Amino acid sequence: MEKTLDAIIPVSVSSVDQVVYESLREEILRGLAAGTPLRLRDLATRFSTSTMPVRAALAQLQSEGLVIQEARKGATVAPFSFNDFHEIQVIRCGLEGVAARTGLELIRDDELQRMAEIFSAMETLDASEPDFLEGHLRLSRELHDVVYAASGLPKLIEMVDNHRRYAERYLRHALDLTGEFATDLALQGEFLKECQERNGDGAQKAVRDLLTWTVVRIESALDLARG
Repeated sequence: MEKTLDAIIPVSVSSVDQVVYESLREEILRGLAAGTPLRLRDLATRFSTSTMPVRAALAQLQSEGLVIQEARKGATVAPFSFNDFHEIQVIRCGLEGVAARTGLELIRDDELQRMAEIFSAMETLDASEPDFLEGHLRLSRELHDVVYAASGLPKLIEMVDNHRRYAERYLRHALDLTGEFATDLALQGEFLKECQERNGDGAQKAVRDLLTWTVVRIESALDLARG
């Protein structure tokens, strides 16, 4: 369900650009409507700060595809773009495939056990709970992060995280509209299986299958929203 900026309760925070960024990002991810104006002075007043931290936060959000800034028009929440999402997922297939393959060459048994525990927690999430979507996305990230971290390649991991953050708004939107958690869970289970077998080729394919399926899912979700 889309929200308006007026409907969101102001938060009392200290004047740090990171806090402004995280707060605005969370509001956009949770459904702040595309096209909502993000006025510098209004936001500075809300966060009890100058416009400089707000500018920095908006620039960071723009780099993630969440905000558009235009001369003389200011900043607004970015619309969804299937082409942007598709490109990001293609890039993620390459980055995360390499991270998974490399991580499996070095991963320890206790880390594989941790992945199994995370997946078990995903299976037991209660879909009727209000924080179900948050929990599902968090555990999904944690599942993949275990093997990616095992690669020992911090720059690669940073790139993975940056592109995943760009895609997060689309994934939330798709799951909100389609509710296709069972297929997502099955694909996550296939990824875990290949990791447990230390099959680099299989894990790379499982990553590709999962990310490709999300492209189909978001296209369907955007069609539902337009309909």
